[in-house]
Amino acid sequence: MWFHFQAAGRLMSRRKGPVVRMIVVALVASAWCIAGAMWALGTWREANDRASAMTIDVMCDDYLSPVGVKNLAATIARKPGVVEATVQSSDAVWKEFATELRIADQDLRGVAELPTLIRVRLSPELVTQHDVERVVAELRQGSMRAIASITWPRTYVVMVEELRRTLMVFGGAAGILSFVLFGVGVAYAFKAEVHRAGSDLRVAELLGAPMRWIAAPHTIVGLLAGALGILISVGAVVSIHSYARHLASWVGRVTTQEILLASASMACIGAFISWGQSLLAVREAMRQR
Repeated sequence: MWFHFQAAGRLMSRRKGPVVRMIVVALVASAWCIAGAMWALGTWREANDRASAMTIDVMCDDYLSPVGVKNLAATIARKPGVVEATVQSSDAVWKEFATELRIADQDLRGVAELPTLIRVRLSPELVTQHDVERVVAELRQGSMRAIASITWPRTYVVMVEELRRTLMVFGGAAGILSFVLFGVGVAYAFKAEVHRAGSDLRVAELLGAPMRWIAAPHTIVGLLAGALGILISVGAVVSIHSYARHLASWVGRVTTQEILLASASMACIGAFISWGQSLLAVREAMRQR
């Protein structure tokens, strides 16, 4: 192993141009993939936060007593997929209504009698048109006499559902394409460096060295150059992340630990590509000679 590291050091000092190109390829490719993963994860969490904010308002019948309203809310809260069901009194409904419309005159409070309602919040994965309609139908069937009406923001749910669908289709396609380009870029950058080492490969072959032994110094060069490029990209992404979280809402939904985890994944993928490409490139170069 000591010999391989010595040989790798000599390769890096003799072929600075290819090594710099490998560092740049690893830096750009890893930064692109990490930023894309951050965007996908942050935007998906933002969509889930929007879904969590969606509520179903169950308006109780006038004959229902306050105790009956609380019992109904407890029954709804026990249903699968329901995160919480809270009782909103008529005063609380009026306060929310007046705040949204910016009504300061309390004399308007007695113009219309506002109902007592139960505000139901679902788990984010159930915020789809199909699931919300199913939950609403179950509520109406289970407590038909106690419920006067049920309202929910259909347009809002459609918007959240379309956002998730767009992320799954275009985000998935972009992610796959980015990883493919990352692998191809790293592989060809490393292959070019090995092919430039034709004289070294020839000497090692004449000495009877096995293929893995010949490829080891070049593999080490690729690993070191790739690791340096990834470290630079990680430092840049983390620095930008701490600043950009105030500019875009989805950036703040991704933690530094998750960025480091994505970087470690990219490093493992790059190391595997470098090791495999070194063996293939050395075998091809020796076959051509």
